[in-house]
Amino acid sequence: MAGNVDVAPDDWTLFDAAGKPIARLYKITSGPQDGRWYWTVLVRPDGSQGSGGTGFVATGREAREACEGRVAVAI
Repeated sequence: MAGNVDVAPDDWTLFDAAGKPIARLYKITSGPQDGRWYWTVLVRPDGSQGSGGTGFVATGREAREACEGRVAVAI
């Protein structure tokens, strides 16, 4: 399959020490949340797979802090 790959400069995944994805954050580029950052935690507080929370914030730093604050309990 041939094609181009677009790299999103403001799309990040956080991994635990074992390499398992535990959170994702990215900048919204259209719609009512345009310019804001969306974050989602991919593990529950007990460490099991599932939603550990989601939200929108103004900056990438705030998004990362929101994720890190929730996964610290899960790791």
